[in-house]
Amino acid sequence: MKSKVNASVSKDKSKNSVSINSNKNLTLKRVSLLFFILVLFCLIFTIRLNQLPYNKDIGSQDVSIIKVSDNYISESMIIDDTGEGDYTWTQAQAQEWCNGSGTWNDPYIIESLEIDGQNGASCLIIRNSSVFFIIRDSIFYNSGGGANDAGVKLVNVSNGKLINIDCSNNKDHGVCLDNSQNISILESDLNNNKVRGIFLLMSHNNNISGNFIGYNQLGLFLKQSSNNSIIENIFMENNEAYDLEDSQNNSFKNNEIIPKFNVLLLTIIIIVIIVGVSAVSILTIWKRVIIPKKRGEVKVDGKTKIKVEENLHDRLSFIDYLIREKNVKEALKNLEEIKDLCNVYGLFEMINDCDEKIEHCNYLYLEMINIIKRIVINLATKFARLEITDISEKTGINDEDFIIEVIEDMIQNNEVYAEYFSKRINFDQQSNIEQIENLIKTYGEWEKNNLDRDDSDFLIEEILPRELRSKAIISKSKPDEFKDLNVFLSYSTIDTDHFQISRVAKSLEEYPDINKVMYWEADSTQNIVEYMDKMLENCDVFVLFCSENSMKSVSVRDEWQAAFQRRKKGLVTIIPVYEQAEHIPVILGHFLNVKYDKTDFNSFTTELYQEIMRSKGRRIPEIIA
Repeated sequence: MKSKVNASVSKDKSKNSVSINSNKNLTLKRVSLLFFILVLFCLIFTIRLNQLPYNKDIGSQDVSIIKVSDNYISESMIIDDTGEGDYTWTQAQAQEWCNGSGTWNDPYIIESLEIDGQNGASCLIIRNSSVFFIIRDSIFYNSGGGANDAGVKLVNVSNGKLINIDCSNNKDHGVCLDNSQNISILESDLNNNKVRGIFLLMSHNNNISGNFIGYNQLGLFLKQSSNNSIIENIFMENNEAYDLEDSQNNSFKNNEIIPKFNVLLLTIIIIVIIVGVSAVSILTIWKRVIIPKKRGEVKVDGKTKIKVEENLHDRLSFIDYLIREKNVKEALKNLEEIKDLCNVYGLFEMINDCDEKIEHCNYLYLEMINIIKRIVINLATKFARLEITDISEKTGINDEDFIIEVIEDMIQNNEVYAEYFSKRINFDQQSNIEQIENLIKTYGEWEKNNLDRDDSDFLIEEILPRELRSKAIISKSKPDEFKDLNVFLSYSTIDTDHFQISRVAKSLEEYPDINKVMYWEADSTQNIVEYMDKMLENCDVFVLFCSENSMKSVSVRDEWQAAFQRRKKGLVTIIPVYEQAEHIPVILGHFLNVKYDKTDFNSFTTELYQEIMRSKGRRIPEIIA
């Protein structure tokens, strides 16, 4: 009986074994068939790609240029305002292909121009020009192969725009900028140039956006060129998309790089991937195992982390430049990106720096809004019409879109009576004058009746024009027992008279909240170290007067560095005072600061007092009519 059972079990095992082997063989056959189909597909795909004209070496072909009948056909020319070329701008304006007067509102416009360089020099050269001009809807080709020849070449030029031009099939460059700035190259084609599509040499603050740069040996080359924006360009099948040499703080954003297409290499990669995937699949099915995915944090070696940290420090330096230029939106965007990278690489100290800069940017953002509002309300009582460029010049803010946004909000909220259209504002002067007079009258009634005003006093101070502030003064009548802030003035003794230190101290002590203003000549002891320790220990606000002399002073450096350490503990706030921003220590560059104006001392001390109050989170004292 036992032997029958064993025989039965043996037969069952044999059947199961045959069944498993059969299933494995069937699966292997299916995988093999799939593998064969994929390889066949790759071969067909390769043959088909080789038949497409897209794969041909476009750069080596003779491209015929179709001349549009509306174009003005011309030989190579030079526009030079010194008179050393074929035309000055005034002479060019007399030609049928050029019009305008060279101002911001009415730039010189060259359009529908076609120049065949006939393999000689550059097709169009503009030199020694600072007028506003636009070149658009034009074609430049067959320039020569001499040193830095190009379809369009700008030398010592500013304030130009190249829009929708075709600088292709040139022997050297499509466009060359030499010692030029504030140039925009927009929505243009720069293809099949034998050396480079675009070449910038010692050229700064230029904008290269929305261009198609293809089939060149090098798409874009920056040499000794800084602070340029390269945005949303398509780099198509260049030997190399772009290269930089001795160039800093250039911004590359949202560019698409399509490398040179290599069908054979792509086919080999596809086949290798298919073979690898197939091998893994076969091994998995044969052994009936599931290959687990390895999970865990990606470890970064020390060298990589150091390199990333150095790169981010460079970006933070560029952000300081953006803040100085009041390009706050761009600075905030970059700071968020840097914070994300700091989190990835564990650079937590740098995150604190980013947070401080973000806080400063947010403050500066509101400050810029207040500046625009003050200027607009001031001008609204003086002028019937203004250009946005006028307001930009008055405020020192170059971002015209931001100015327009603030003005439109002011109009919508009835903060100013005006109409805006086409970068121009028409003011209702009488209504604006009446509004400000009513504002002052209302505030006087608030003071008289001692009513609660929330933050209205701060608001009036921020938006009231300087010319009308004579009707409202800051109250300095606060009992001495409420004076609790001690202020320490740090400066080079060489600058004592220049910054009027004793007068600053006396003026600040008249304000409410400020108990004592300490400075070296008034409070010094024989031991400078003892003096510094005592003063810093007792001060709530540290005011640093920044100058070329203070940068060289060891005592001043020791004072502000000691104050910086106390600031980290929340014991003191720091306010730099400056005439030139480059004299502010880099580490203090993003702090609340005040610009010193020797010609308007009262306004300077008022602004310094306001910054002291803001730094301590306090409201500015009441304004009375």
